[in-house]
Amino acid sequence: MTSIRLASVHKTYPDGTSALRGVDLHVPEGSAFGLIGPSGAGKSTVARLVEGLERPTSGEVRVGDVDLAKLDEASLVAQRRRIGVVFQHFNLLAQRDVARNVALPLELAGVPRADRDARVAELLALVGLDGLAHRFPAQLSGGQKQRVGIARALAAKPSLLVLDEATSALDPTTAANIVELLAELRKKSPITMLVITHQLEVVRALCTHVAVLEHGLVRESGLVSELRAELLPGGGAHGRGRNELLFSEAS
Repeated sequence: MTSIRLASVHKTYPDGTSALRGVDLHVPEGSAFGLIGPSGAGKSTVARLVEGLERPTSGEVRVGDVDLAKLDEASLVAQRRRIGVVFQHFNLLAQRDVARNVALPLELAGVPRADRDARVAELLALVGLDGLAHRFPAQLSGGQKQRVGIARALAAKPSLLVLDEATSALDPTTAANIVELLAELRKKSPITMLVITHQLEVVRALCTHVAVLEHGLVRESGLVSELRAELLPGGGAHGRGRNELLFSEAS
């Protein structure tokens, strides 16, 4: 498990787009932290900064004790191997079967074949895909593909798991099954999760903490247990619009 801390983080792209405008965020070690907000709020930018795929324009992005903004490229590559990522559109390699997709991070890390095979078998059983090791992605349902993606993300035993809209491409029933699987995985092997989503139901079912991003700023944050209102269906009190969360006074 590991923690995440963003301090006064700004991210401006070469075209002048300001994706983040002074974000302060603390993801406690061992939490399942939901980051929610409308399209364009900056959620995926936060994910890419935490994954070490981009650097902030200014500010500090710290994963555990490591300030990613200060790492050289070789150190960033090593850091990325400690972070598992589950993507919205699965990102499986079509020419590899299930087992070889899950084994890919272990291959890249130089893990011996026998150890890879044992870890893959363990993971496929964990995500409910034992018996499907030799199927190819085209032979799987959407839910099965995402289970492969989860197994692959866990292959190298990361201390942090980033879920970037991991249920958005799935139908509601399948998405609920994936969220249930993730909740069970947290019970069996505690791990810090950063859950990027626009789906409040995912936050309610999986997360311990949540923050609301809007226009590149953290508008509110707190414990999910302190949530006191649904997403507003349209304009609301104080001029707030859709896709917004409200917290109790204790938050």
